[in-house]
Amino acid sequence: MDVTPFIHSGRTYIPLRHAAEFLHAQVGWDQAAKRAAITDVPLYETNEGDSWDAISERFGTTEQLLKERNQMKSTDKLQAATLLKVIIPDIMDNKVEPVKASNNEDVMLLAKIVQVEAGYESYDSQLAVANVILNRVNDKRFPDTIRDVIYQPGQFPPAHNGLLNKSEPSANVIKAAEAAYGGENNVEGAIYFYNPKVTGGKFWDNLTLVKEIGNHRYVK
Repeated sequence: MDVTPFIHSGRTYIPLRHAAEFLHAQVGWDQAAKRAAITDVPLYETNEGDSWDAISERFGTTEQLLKERNQMKSTDKLQAATLLKVIIPDIMDNKVEPVKASNNEDVMLLAKIVQVEAGYESYDSQLAVANVILNRVNDKRFPDTIRDVIYQPGQFPPAHNGLLNKSEPSANVIKAAEAAYGGENNVEGAIYFYNPKVTGGKFWDNLTLVKEIGNHRYVK
């Protein structure tokens, strides 16, 4: 999807447009009223002489996606009076390649902690969490390896309560970890991050804000 789903208060939120497309509907936005309007789109009934190619072109899609949407095989012939779904969800058009695990153990360990800490947040948030780990590696006040930073006592609870071991990084998280490992840094100097809604006090107040991304503040 072009927008990252997220979980809030135990509920998963996804873009309305994507859900509507699977229900064979379209979404319009009334800017003045700040309201979304969902309109059902009738199924298309085929006529004599219709072809997959012509219908695909008419509705701005491809023959392959049209057949996939209607659960038909590539060899299926088009019959008259067949009802077809012609709204093709973007998700079907944007195929995701299977996740390939990095052969770099440090990157995968970095991705695992990022998944636990920011797996359901934006790519920028995931990149920032990864960089906090790497910024610590380069800071004399912390251990000098990714593993030792993550497993340092009293720092990252998931490393000690079993959540890190169960973590399965998503493709987006692995991408963020690889980018951070390769030098892409969006929170230069930040060595801590915290959620101000659940964490506070003099220690955090005395630190310098580097950037605020999503639910977290990144500080040094």
